[in-house]
Amino acid sequence: MKPLSKQYAKAKERANSSPLSYAKYRYNSQKKAAKARGIVWELEPYKDDVILKIANATLCAQSGRKLVHRIDADNPNGPSIDRISSKIGYTISNIQITTSSVNIAKMSSEEKEFYEMCKDVVAHLSCKYERQ
Repeated sequence: MKPLSKQYAKAKERANSSPLSYAKYRYNSQKKAAKARGIVWELEPYKDDVILKIANATLCAQSGRKLVHRIDADNPNGPSIDRISSKIGYTISNIQITTSSVNIAKMSSEEKEFYEMCKDVVAHLSCKYERQ
């Protein structure tokens, strides 16, 4: 595995120093990613509120899993800003805090589509794991 750049390592260290620092890092990184993907970002007037929402969030809005405010390669439960409807950009009424793994799994699905997919996964895998 490649060593982290010094700049990234310092940013990671700062972000991991507190939930608030993590939230600021997450807000800025997701804003940058949204811009790169051409997705509307209308959260700037609410920046402080969104950062506090991330910092104070304890459970994923979709899975109920406990959120872990740390940047680590093996941390799938880091808080992430998720768009409730992927048809709309990042607006104050269209965001929720989820784990990064749930946000990645949901991708561009609408909430109902994601729910149906999760039901199918559970139904399919339950046969496999209930036999063990």
